Amino acid sequence: MIKKGLLAFSLLFLFSAAAFSDTARPYIGFKGAVSFIESNFDLGYYYDYHRRHYYNNYYYEDRYYDKSTDTVFAGSAALGVKVLKYTRFEVEYTHRTEAKQSYRWFPDIKQEFDSFMANVFFDLDMTPSFVPYMGFGLGLTHVEDKIFYTGTKKQKSDDCFSASIDFGISFVLTKHLNLDVGCRVIYLGASDIEYEDYYMYAVDLYSGLRLTI
Repeated sequence: MIKKGLLAFSLLFLFSAAAFSDTARPYIGFKGAVSFIESNFDLGYYYDYHRRHYYNNYYYEDRYYDKSTDTVFAGSAALGVKVLKYTRFEVEYTHRTEAKQSYRWFPDIKQEFDSFMANVFFDLDMTPSFVPYMGFGLGLTHVEDKIFYTGTKKQKSDDCFSASIDFGISFVLTKHLNLDVGCRVIYLGASDIEYEDYYMYAVDLYSGLRLTI
């Protein structure tokens, strides 16, 4: 139900964007990325007696996370439309290969991520050969968790709200073909295992081709 609703929203997102311009230019894009995944279990607040910072005669409270990171490959496909000289709208699907996370206080986890995002980009057309851009996105990430307890394995899945920001440079190869190189920081979402909350993030360093139809 959630995925069908997201698909309907994505199509409405593109059609609404195209309706704003009589010169809308659709495009398709494909990217590959090195994705640095981080998952943090939230262990709550604790008093930092070692630093001894004071505020209104109280100790500062710090938040402690049990963290794990892994580096995976991410591949994405996008369908978009450029509606103004400086603005692009697109819907994008991204799959990240399996991340293997190991924690100090929690069981090992293997994770896979499938993200469905609606993105907006702003092109800074300053030169004819390359175009800096920035953007942001909102969407949904489907997370598959394989949790490895001692002698047993448990599997669960969640659909999580996600958000991203994006910075890059688009090199103009031909009139209809661009090479996009950039960095994306994405909040993949929040979930829980055994009633403990954990939060997932990624930093993608990507490159890809964008073909204007």
